[in-house]
Amino acid sequence: MADPSEHGCDTRQEPTTTGNTYPTTEDCIAMNTSTKTPLDHPALLEQSGMESEEIGQGVDIRQQPTASLQLEGIDEDSSSRERMQEYCSEKSEHGLCAGPGGGDTEHGLCAGLEVVSREDTEHRLCTGSGTIRNECAEYSKTEAQHRTNAAETVEKCIIKASDDDNGGEPPEELEEHIEMETATTVQHQHTYKLGQELKLLTGSWKEFDCNNYLRGCKWAPDGTCLLSCSEDKRMRLHNLPTELYSGVVDGLSEVTSVLTVPQGETVYDFCWYPKMSSWDSATCCFATCCKDHPVHLWDAFCHHKRASYVPHNHLDEVVAPHSLAFSSDGDKLYCGFPKCVRVFDTARPGRNCVTRSLCERRLGGQPGIISCIAMHPFTAGMYALGSYSCSVGLYSDSTEGPLMLLTALDSGITHMVFAEDGNHLYTGFRKSNLIKCWDLRYPGKSVYSLTREVSTNQRIYFDLYSHGRYLISGSTDSHIYGWDLLHLSGDESTPQRCLYFQGHSDAVNGCSVHPTLPLLATSSGQRTFNLPFSSSESDSDDDRSHPDNSIKLWSMLGKDAGAYEDLSRSLALNE
Repeated sequence: MADPSEHGCDTRQEPTTTGNTYPTTEDCIAMNTSTKTPLDHPALLEQSGMESEEIGQGVDIRQQPTASLQLEGIDEDSSSRERMQEYCSEKSEHGLCAGPGGGDTEHGLCAGLEVVSREDTEHRLCTGSGTIRNECAEYSKTEAQHRTNAAETVEKCIIKASDDDNGGEPPEELEEHIEMETATTVQHQHTYKLGQELKLLTGSWKEFDCNNYLRGCKWAPDGTCLLSCSEDKRMRLHNLPTELYSGVVDGLSEVTSVLTVPQGETVYDFCWYPKMSSWDSATCCFATCCKDHPVHLWDAFCHHKRASYVPHNHLDEVVAPHSLAFSSDGDKLYCGFPKCVRVFDTARPGRNCVTRSLCERRLGGQPGIISCIAMHPFTAGMYALGSYSCSVGLYSDSTEGPLMLLTALDSGITHMVFAEDGNHLYTGFRKSNLIKCWDLRYPGKSVYSLTREVSTNQRIYFDLYSHGRYLISGSTDSHIYGWDLLHLSGDESTPQRCLYFQGHSDAVNGCSVHPTLPLLATSSGQRTFNLPFSSSESDSDDDRSHPDNSIKLWSMLGKDAGAYEDLSRSLALNE
């Protein structure tokens, strides 16, 4: 009999042993206020055989591989390291740190780690992210303070705009407060200037044949690896090239995937856990949703399935969402369905969720399939939902109805991105050349529209660069577009296009900006059909008969050699 797990089925069984129960609501509330990551709750770890004294020490066995790694750049007490090694060796005898099959892996609660290789682990845990994360830590606390002060102000502006006497405009003191907070925040962040033409550093071509086109790519939150989705129903993980850590940007070799995760069906959407850090293996995970399957949470160090979130319809059938998004703190997982959104507690896998209806027959609302979800950058519980029925809604967990609802748009929404200040929302459409910008303080009217080429129903990603100054987008005409949002062109009050060049020989569907460095990852490809005959000999030389299915890594600094001194200093490890 075939193994059901080979077909992407969830083989987990409900625990029947006395005392092995899922955490209560009070336990989850206590967990959310602690510093532990999801799935590290004591009630969950008890199911793997850990004693109460070990749980009290806050030791997560999944964070430690069986082999002792000498991590450079980590100041660690020798005595504590010896105790940790002794602890791991003791647990490995009981099968808790033995990788696949160790611990209670069938419940996806405390699966062991199977590292691809020792060198790869050392590179990703220490060398790969040390310099990058140290740069971010310098301004993270100050940035959090400013964003916390501005969070309440933004929500007040949105709610007050519909009832304001100035035609929906927020009070001047609130607007000045937001601009002051945003300006202060940007001062603590390092910015890069976009070059007129991007420089190709490296890419991946051999893994994708003529029929295996890409469906998007996304950088990890810590920037150490890139996650991509392709037509062969597989998720691939590519590490940042090792040469870049030494400041070398020329002559890079082709990158290959270090991890491949097969999926049961066509992947609808995928997203990273927002607190992902290579220093903490417990946070290295991502979620995927595919046709006729539950939402799965996968380990980014190996192909193990950590947990499953199983939504059901009114007939008690498993249904798959069309879009996914974690909350900014990672405690909740939002899933988009037709006319509703379901919210799962990340720490409680299973079928329990909160369903929020978006459209009622008599009251109206936002109909259609929720195709994309965008979380507000710093206001907790606020998010935007895009629908294939040409509508965009802004919601908050603290209110019942939508804060803002835009209907009768150009076409179905395929991608949305919040500006870093939280005041603007950018929306992209299918079979439409426009990217519209909406000011949430002035609901109902778009600020401006950006033009790109999108002639298919394919999801074409775009992203913001240099802390919201530039917007970079792919297109179906194989070109990469870029706009400077701070410089308007002429009397049209439209941002000036500062970047336009052919990056691939096929549709550029994926576009992801590195979270801390001036690097851009793009993916390309689309479904093609081989004709049984050709009208002329020239058709055989047509680019469409040789599709470009690839991932490319670009430098955003352009081709000026002097501009790479700053990049080399940021990447150099032994500076």
